[in-house]
Amino acid sequence: MIITKRRFCPNLCVTHLCNLDCVYCYQNHDTQNDMSIETAHKCIDWIFNNIPSYATDGVEVGFIGGEPLIQFELLKDVYNYTHSKYPNIPKIFYATTNGTLLNIDMKQWFSAHRTDFVLGLSLDGKKESHDMNRSNSFDLIDIDFFLNTWPEQGVKMTISPNSLVHLADNIKYLHSLGFKRINGVNLAEGNFDWSDDQYIDILIPQLSEL
Repeated sequence: MIITKRRFCPNLCVTHLCNLDCVYCYQNHDTQNDMSIETAHKCIDWIFNNIPSYATDGVEVGFIGGEPLIQFELLKDVYNYTHSKYPNIPKIFYATTNGTLLNIDMKQWFSAHRTDFVLGLSLDGKKESHDMNRSNSFDLIDIDFFLNTWPEQGVKMTISPNSLVHLADNIKYLHSLGFKRINGVNLAEGNFDWSDDQYIDILIPQLSEL
């Protein structure tokens, strides 16, 4: 999916919950902060009644969390509600996921709606780096499902201080899997300063290798 500047791109935070405990997570996984269907409908109504004039390509509704697939039933409801109430406005839906909760029913639904509902996978590189950062979750991800369902969609990578030394290998690995693009290489948030010389000294040779 290519996001253009002519698309209105609001995000709905549908849950604070997550099934992982990533080393760089900044969220408080509050069990009382799931979005209700009623609130989601109000958000959609506001969005589609307040589309900026520049958004000639329509609307991209993003779902974030926590892990948004925890609210899979809500995502489906919002999709159906939006299509039924605003059928003539161009729209696409997008969610970033850790990929570990996808079951057969979810895969079937997303496959059937893949042209206007895109999942972006968070994947930090090789198994060793990903597991170190993201709760030993590498083997729970059906990477081929993402590659086959959205072949033009890249992945999102987050770098921690521990995985920085493997940056070049991890990026090359993601490309070797078949991902054409890395949509974002993000520096993890935390109690460390990325401008510190120790990180810069590691980063420079990684960038040189790339």
